[in-house]
Parts: sequence; C-alpha cells; structure tokens
Amino acid sequence: MNLGTVYHWIYCLPLPRAALLAVLCVGNFLLIRSVWGCRAGWRWLCAGALAVWALVVLHLTLLGRDPGTVSEPAWIPFHSYTAMIQTGNREILRSNFMNTALFLPGGLLLGQLLPRTHAPWVRALTALGLLILFSLGVEACQYATCRGLPEMDDLIHNALGGALGIAPDLLFPRKKK
Repeated sequence: MNLGTVYHWIYCLPLPRAALLAVLCVGNFLLIRSVWGCRAGWRWLCAGALAVWALVVLHLTLLGRDPGTVSEPAWIPFHSYTAMIQTGNREILRSNFMNTALFLPGGLLLGQLLPRTHAPWVRALTALGLLILFSLGVEACQYATCRGLPEMDDLIHNALGGALGIAPDLLFPRKKK
C-alpha cells in the first residue's frame, strides 16, 4: 500500500469520520506526549516525525502530481466557499477540511520543538509563522511547476490546521525538564 492509496482512503472517508480520526490522532499524540514528553529523545523523535510529515506534504501536494496547465492563482480569500454555494459542490468542503487536517500534525510536532524558555504565545506565533511560510512555499512551487492550483484558501486552511495543532500545546503544556 503506497502513500497515495492511504491518503485516498482517508480523503474518501465521510467528513464526520475523518474529523473523528483527526481528534483521535491528537488525543493519541497527547497521551504519548504525557508518557514520553519528558524524556531526552522526545524532541529528536518529534524532529524526525516533523521531517517525515514535511516530506509527506511535499509528496501529496507537489511530487506526487503530474504537471498540468498553467492557471492563475486564486488569491481571493474564501472564494472556495462562494464557489461551493454557487455550484452546490460539497467536494469543496472536503478539500478545505483536508487542507486543514494536513497541517494539524505540523502544528502538533513543531510545538514540541520550540524552546520552553520563550512565552507560550511567542512559541505559538513562531510555529504558526513557520507553518504559514511552509504552506506559502508549497503554493509557490505548485504555481512554478504547474502541479496544482495555488489558492489563498489553501493557505488559510493550512494555517488553521497548524493553529489547531499548536493549540493543545498551549492548553495542555508539556512539563519542563
């Protein structure tokens, strides 16, 4: 089973099941963090998992796609919701949810790597800024290589997913070592 097959299986889940899967993943992460979060190798484990996550995102959004035709980026915020209302295409809602869910792990993992000496809000804003820059880089590469349609809504939903991933670290902080 390859990565595309797994992603397709998750993508085809009914939205309530996909949301439940995301909540269960966050819960499992917090449970594992409560047991292993104070150990010396935790940050290295999170760094490795973050690198794997970044490669998966690049594969799903760039490397696993064939080049298409050049199309103008959609930089109007929330245009996808207008299109969904006009066309009745609920698949747009799924796409937006999946863009949010795609960046959830990045927020969870990056929140573990930033220094605990900084204020929580500084760590959260730094992590969110890095995730937004990564997402912007993906959108720029999609445009430059004609491998997807760069959209402001993708950037917004990726940022939302990153913020939701960072939130548990603010709400349930890891113990300082």
